[in-house]
Amino acid sequence: MLRSRASANAAQRDVESSPISLGTSDTVSAAKNIKRSKKNNVLRLIQLSIILGVGCYGGKAFLDSQRLNKQLTIKLERSEEECQSKMNEAYLAQAKMEEVLNRELESNEEEMEERLNKVTGDYERVQKENERLLREKGNHPAEVKLKNQIDSLRRASLRIQQQLQKRDKQAVLDKFGKGPYFVEISLDFPPDSPMSELPSPPSKFVIELAPLDLMPHSVHLFLEMVSHKLWDGCSFMRNAGHVIQASSAPYYKNQGTRQKLTDAFVSSGFESVAFQEYHKDYPHVKYTVGFAGRPGGPDFYVSVLDNTRNHGPGGQGNYADPQEADPCFGKVIEGFDAVDRMHKMPKEPGDYEAMVRNVGIEYARILDRRAN
Repeated sequence: MLRSRASANAAQRDVESSPISLGTSDTVSAAKNIKRSKKNNVLRLIQLSIILGVGCYGGKAFLDSQRLNKQLTIKLERSEEECQSKMNEAYLAQAKMEEVLNRELESNEEEMEERLNKVTGDYERVQKENERLLREKGNHPAEVKLKNQIDSLRRASLRIQQQLQKRDKQAVLDKFGKGPYFVEISLDFPPDSPMSELPSPPSKFVIELAPLDLMPHSVHLFLEMVSHKLWDGCSFMRNAGHVIQASSAPYYKNQGTRQKLTDAFVSSGFESVAFQEYHKDYPHVKYTVGFAGRPGGPDFYVSVLDNTRNHGPGGQGNYADPQEADPCFGKVIEGFDAVDRMHKMPKEPGDYEAMVRNVGIEYARILDRRAN
């Protein structure tokens, strides 16, 4: 911009200082020089004007841009201040809300604790009152007499059980000799049963009976059943998830003989145990054999898993005495594949899980494996 002004001043001085001669030729030449000089000066002035105008316009635009940037900066700073103020207000509101909620929670906890203490106190008072009433009731002459009678009956029942066990132990020794005792069961599977495609599919298993000192009553009953051939022609008819159960039920070769098979057990006097004999040292583990029902028998089962808990004492709460247990009187020692084969038999729908086709018991025999 300063350079443009200096150029304009120089042009003006050139015009003013140009010499004028009175000679014709000199005059014409001078006139021409003056004309050219004026023309050049005018052009320079126009150029300077353009330069000055553009410079002034550019300066104004720059100043406007500066003012706009300053205004935007001020607005942005104000917006940030307003946003920060609103965030601070939100934080304060949240803190107040949390404080109110904490007070309400503390109040509710105190109220619940007070109610709990009251209920606990009421329960303890009721328990003490019940204990007092039971003591008073227990001291009643009629109650005392009834309790004594129940205790007497229990002692008498225990004596009878012990006498039966002694008698049965001696009966086994007299008839079957000194143990251990083994029973072989031969099975008759229906056609197209699992594993029928094998050249010699498994069809027998052997049971070793429990020690006579532990389960004399149950061992005696099962040996007598086998000795009287009561299981010949019966069948395994139930394939439950935990047991394979045998009963006085026919199979495909002797249909229609169920009543005859059942009557044979009843008429022989060997249809069930006289009491639920059980010994803690001989539990219902996998592949053991036990009597089913109350009283147990004649049905028996082979456990296909550990049934110690659900067939031991207290495991069958649906019976009159929930503390009773199923007698466990033997264990499979040979022919596990035959038992597993029965466990693969198809079964009917429903909770009982009866087999679609029963597996027949061709025979059950006592094996003599005593050392000579």
